Amino acid sequence: TESRNGLGLLFMLPAAVFGALLPMMAAERAATDRPTYRHAVIALIGISCLMALLCALLARPLVYLLFGPEFSGAVPSLRVMCLSLPLTVLTFALSFNLVVRNQEKVAAIALALTLGVSVILTTLFIIRWSLIGAAVALPISEVFQIVFLRLLSSKAGLSHPAG
Repeated sequence: TESRNGLGLLFMLPAAVFGALLPMMAAERAATDRPTYRHAVIALIGISCLMALLCALLARPLVYLLFGPEFSGAVPSLRVMCLSLPLTVLTFALSFNLVVRNQEKVAAIALALTLGVSVILTTLFIIRWSLIGAAVALPISEVFQIVFLRLLSSKAGLSHPAG
């Protein structure tokens, strides 16, 4: 939980950016089809990759600074969970594109499918590998969400310029 709390700080940046962009995107659906938007999403994914790398490299000092050395057991989990940051940015982009196109139902179905897979993976991985198993389940679940969003969008005849 300490790893997830620390990582939550990193997730606030892409959430804030997409939260700020949503009204503009909703007002003008074509905004997500513009090269400027696509470049912004790609840049945000690139920034999140750098943030994830820095987080993984600095996991030990971050955990010590934020929670103290008694939480050193959270360091390996934090390093693994950092992998999910760029994946989360991509899921934000794919989900927001669906919402802007009035396809909330498609996004909700993808989220429900992801939740089902995530519960199963997390349970199995915790049984097998304890805390690190829960951490490993996070980025794998994010990949499943991206796959579900892409497959369901394709099935609905939608394209995703941001992903």
